[in-house]
Amino acid sequence: MIYGGHNNITDCKIHHCGNAGILLHMGAGPACVMNIIEGCKIYNNAHVGVSQSGHCDGRIAWCQIWENGYEGITIDNGSHNNAILSNEIHHNNTQCAVGGIGVDGSNGTDIKSNNIHHNYCRSGITFQNNVGGCDGTIVTDNAINYNAGYGILERWTQYPNTNSLFANNSMVGNGLGTHFILH
Repeated sequence: MIYGGHNNITDCKIHHCGNAGILLHMGAGPACVMNIIEGCKIYNNAHVGVSQSGHCDGRIAWCQIWENGYEGITIDNGSHNNAILSNEIHHNNTQCAVGGIGVDGSNGTDIKSNNIHHNYCRSGITFQNNVGGCDGTIVTDNAINYNAGYGILERWTQYPNTNSLFANNSMVGNGLGTHFILH
């Protein structure tokens, strides 16, 4: 669990943890900002590989994230301006939660050049939008293939995703199709 800022987690193996492999969480202490996770293998955690709640301006890059019970990565509850770059996110969602990456109530997320594939039960990337919109999201140059649901699902979008860019993503072989908005 990381509650502070400016931490670097690199080249680690994080597995078989109770809830999340890594939890970046805004607590009562200093701001949870600018944490960097790079080159890690994050797998077989009970719930989420990397969970963010109130974590801003961070980066997750060049990681392999697989076989986690829920999402590989969550970006929730005011986790603004985070970059998810060049990761391999696969075979997550063994307990049928949201999918490879779940985003809810977080603005300015940049999801770029990831290989998101073979996630169970749901979609490669899901915008849940239970707690708020996801303005300024950039989803580009990803391979989002062979997930059980859609490549990208915007589900229960009571708050629209505005000023967002979805471009140059490969979406092949997803069980329900490419990009779908469900109100």
